[in-house]
Amino acid sequence: MLKTLACCMVCSMIASTVVLAHHSYADYNRDRKLSIEGTIDQLTLGNPHAILTVRTDEGTVFTAEWGSAVQLNRTGVVAGMLAVGDRVIVTGSPWREPSIHRLSLIIEIVRPRDGWRWSREAGVGVRPRQS
Repeated sequence: MLKTLACCMVCSMIASTVVLAHHSYADYNRDRKLSIEGTIDQLTLGNPHAILTVRTDEGTVFTAEWGSAVQLNRTGVVAGMLAVGDRVIVTGSPWREPSIHRLSLIIEIVRPRDGWRWSREAGVGVRPRQS
């Protein structure tokens, strides 16, 4: 009985460590949306989140947390769709502290040169070109 209790306690501690490792979105202003335009400096499609590093024309570097690789794949995103050097417009929730240039809860990414678009609701698509 004592061994079973000890085993349960150890398993509970391990499980709670995994749960605590994931962050909340409390540091992001979910009531505000911010769109940034710039060039992708880095792109990692991985877990727990895909990460885009975007440099604006003013030289400000933003880090944008996208979804996980599995979530993005379900919405049609595959490796090679976006690349370092692509100019994009990323819209999401900004960090509550304005001096920290981070976005999360991404709702849309647009590549203006060809109309490529990803949105949380619709997945991957192409916007019609505007005349």
